[in-house]
Amino acid sequence: MIFYSDRRSKVLSGLTLVEVLVVMAISTFILAGSMGTYVFFNNIRNTEALNKAANTVKFRLEEARSLTISSKDSSVYGVHLEATQVVLFKGDTYVAGAASNQVSALGAYAIISSINLSPSGSDIVFERLTGEASRTGTIVAAQVSDATKIKTITISKTGFASLVSP
Repeated sequence: MIFYSDRRSKVLSGLTLVEVLVVMAISTFILAGSMGTYVFFNNIRNTEALNKAANTVKFRLEEARSLTISSKDSSVYGVHLEATQVVLFKGDTYVAGAASNQVSALGAYAIISSINLSPSGSDIVFERLTGEASRTGTIVAAQVSDATKIKTITISKTGFASLVSP
């Protein structure tokens, strides 16, 4: 009986450099694809947050005007603007924490970056019967991650709010 060992099986049992490089290339490709997907969906999320914030501001302005014109509770209504929220309030002046206030948060991905009203201020109150706005001008909503991506809400003297996208 002749005994001999198979030395070839021991030599071929390790990984070759080519196999390691192929595995690394595939891993890199998968990682790059997942990062691209993350960036893509992150952009969609931010765009939708901006759209929602701008529409929330416009809706609250329209709601306050409508409630005032209809003389609900024989009162006037207004909107108070802050960087992270919009507050629908009842009465001539905004009172923080009032029970009748309706707060709408803009979320974590969009803010009100600019309030350019004349006369200067952050409250807009509407007149009964006519619906005229106490202040006119523009409100700019922007993405938190990219301040160049904006939506502009314009308020006319008649109280109408319009949404403009650049």
